[in-house]
Amino acid sequence: MRDADEKIRRLVDLPQASIFNPSTPRPFAAQPHVYPMKKIVGGVAALLLAGAIHPAFGVSINFDAQGLTGPSTFGNPAQTVAITADDLGNPLGGSVTFTGGVILEQTTFLPADRTALYGTANYSDLTNPLTITFALGGPIHNFFLDVLNGLTVPADFLLADDAGHSATFSLPANMSSGMTTIGFAAAGNVVTVTQLGVTGGPTSNWDYFVDNIHFNESLPSTPEPAATGLLLAGALAIHGIPGRRIRRTRS
Repeated sequence: MRDADEKIRRLVDLPQASIFNPSTPRPFAAQPHVYPMKKIVGGVAALLLAGAIHPAFGVSINFDAQGLTGPSTFGNPAQTVAITADDLGNPLGGSVTFTGGVILEQTTFLPADRTALYGTANYSDLTNPLTITFALGGPIHNFFLDVLNGLTVPADFLLADDAGHSATFSLPANMSSGMTTIGFAAAGNVVTVTQLGVTGGPTSNWDYFVDNIHFNESLPSTPEPAATGLLLAGALAIHGIPGRRIRRTRS
């Protein structure tokens, strides 16, 4: 009984403000809405600042616009073409590098495009795939370009990035159309362009060119990836509806 009386006496002797005044300071655990909010605001500010420092710039690369020239036939060794951030108008610095091919201009036996192109064929040390490396302070998003099949027969092409994304497209023979725009929802920092053989792997007899490379832009209307097109064609055939392929070309 004495202990209970003592507890009651201590409670009654406390200042009224400490019991009923809501402005009385309380331990941090009793007001979690104060300090965590500061952390949240700071985190949001950091994200906004990061977005301001690393915006995604839509970029287009045309080899004529870069002042690049070359011979009209394959014969030179592989040429590494590095385009700097100044050339791209990117204030973040960095570069885009093309490897495995060579610049050709007014290309012989190539009626579809007479401008400067970056091409490769099974000649000398040229390679299949062509590799495009982006060193721009962060991964790209979306990628499309114009590809011209240099063979006199149709061929499939594989676009792939180093983040696990890929898409395959069927292109006509070089006498059948102009440059065909193909693209996919790329990410990462490396994109490869590969001409495929009948087995689905890189062909040992390749011949193709690329130009007008775009990234960090919305994807345009491009041919359906080959796998998707086959599935759709099969589904349409079941229902007796003929398939139709849409292709954007440049002459």
